[in-house]
Amino acid sequence: MKTRLLMLLSENGLTAFIPESAPVEFANTPAGHADFLRWLPAALSEASLLIDLPAEEFRRESAPHLSGQRHRALLQRKLDVFFRGLTFRLAERQSRQAENRRDDYLLFSALQNPDPLQSWLEVMQSARIPLRGIYSLARLGSHLLGKTAAPHVLLVSWQSASGLRQSYFHDRQLVFSRLTRGIGRDGFIDAICADMPDTCRYLTSAGMLPDGTALQIRVVGQESDLRKLRKRLPDTPDRHYRYLTLEPLQRHFRIGKTPDNSDATSVWLAILAQHPPAASYAQPVYTRPYRLRRIGEHLKHAGMATLALSFLCTGLFYWKAAQQNKETQSLQPLDIGVQREILALEAELSALQTSPAEMRTTVEWARRLEQANLNPRAFLLPISRIFDRHPDIMLDELAWQAATDVSPGSVRISVECHIEGFDDDPRTAQAQFSRFRADLTEAMQTVKTLRLPAGSNPEDSLDSLERDIPASNHFLLEMTWQRPG
Repeated sequence: MKTRLLMLLSENGLTAFIPESAPVEFANTPAGHADFLRWLPAALSEASLLIDLPAEEFRRESAPHLSGQRHRALLQRKLDVFFRGLTFRLAERQSRQAENRRDDYLLFSALQNPDPLQSWLEVMQSARIPLRGIYSLARLGSHLLGKTAAPHVLLVSWQSASGLRQSYFHDRQLVFSRLTRGIGRDGFIDAICADMPDTCRYLTSAGMLPDGTALQIRVVGQESDLRKLRKRLPDTPDRHYRYLTLEPLQRHFRIGKTPDNSDATSVWLAILAQHPPAASYAQPVYTRPYRLRRIGEHLKHAGMATLALSFLCTGLFYWKAAQQNKETQSLQPLDIGVQREILALEAELSALQTSPAEMRTTVEWARRLEQANLNPRAFLLPISRIFDRHPDIMLDELAWQAATDVSPGSVRISVECHIEGFDDDPRTAQAQFSRFRADLTEAMQTVKTLRLPAGSNPEDSLDSLERDIPASNHFLLEMTWQRPG
């Protein structure tokens, strides 16, 4: 199981803390470095280093609001002016002014004496500890101000390994911080009563705290020590005291084991674990193992996600294949029925006595009708009705074709007929033919007689008609029909 390591560095040594275990202290000596390497857990997910050193200096300035490359160049110039040549230095934008030019408030800090930090960083690099960052304890103080903090707050806490830390905040933003060393457990109350008034006077003389402004002083400690402080530090018009008991803080930040004194080290390490600040003193060379580990974890998670997605897609593919197979099986009976109908239809067609030539002719005529856009019913129905009105005229043969030489949509129709019942009366047959031809002339565009029945030809004499000479009552007509419109 991978472990998270939290560390607090002071001038006296390094305090290492692993969640759900007691803190362990190591001296700032080669022997202490060796003890730390022997104690170091085998598997670390990440490590964070919190520094509480007296050599840390803070400067707060206002500057024009810039962005991008111009803002970074401004920060670099300010750092060179304030802390030229220092390795561990830091700059960040806190907020903007509410009025006037709305300039930025910038906080600059640096370590004037980085030797204790440098030696421990070399040890961590040799052990390839995944260091996430190097953070300032003073910058974490805003998490202890609460939602009802006054505009001007002085936060006071005691760390057994480093000393008494006093940090001044204006509108919840760090402005100044100082560390008083060499304070033991028994000197916690006396150090606050003696040193804290000096800090307040310095804030006023430096112009950080305007004259006559009320300052809220928040002290972190154990309940028994805070009761003694209440008796020795009564409120005044310009100083109001608020006391933060360690026990509620330890419950709030889920700290398992609590010390039996006013040491706030565990609280600061818990805040570091839950709210690591964005600003860090660590240079990329020191955080390289951590960044490589994070990249490896991201790649591992991406690989697992890809594998899970591939399994999901494979399962979906097999599920769809099973569904399609099920549908195919349900269609098999229908397919068998269709095949049977096809076979039965083929058998019926094969039984028809139709020659290929007749079938080809039928198809050709169907194509011609489709191309000419003709409906035979349109011209055959009038002819049929005319035949119905002349029952003595019998149809022998009818033929028609598209008359493309006349006009589009025209049909040339030829009918061959004979007259029944008038063999002995050619004149009556001739009259019947005349009426039949007149009806066709009304229905068709043109009617042309190709062959007349006997008795209709003017050259026939009355003698030949009256004599008992066999006569033919057959005649042939050719008509032209034009499609309406």
